[in-house]
Amino acid sequence: MKLWFENSLGKARIIAKIDGRKRKKDVQDETMKHINSFCEQHNYKIPYVRMWVDEWHGKQVQVYDVGSHTEFFYLTGCQIK
Repeated sequence: MKLWFENSLGKARIIAKIDGRKRKKDVQDETMKHINSFCEQHNYKIPYVRMWVDEWHGKQVQVYDVGSHTEFFYLTGCQIK
């Protein structure tokens, strides 16, 4: 699985690779660890986290909104049920 960050200009980059063989809870914990670390490095304080399933570039993904309203994180390659 890959964790992507897409900025407000629509430019996306991979910020982490996550082992999809882990339990769902462990994947979630690791994903949030990477998101928190990324935000700390960019001096952004997360006011809240919302998650939902959506389509992004033709793939089903888990979307993470951390309060910026224009920048999002996407987890690709996960089995969403």
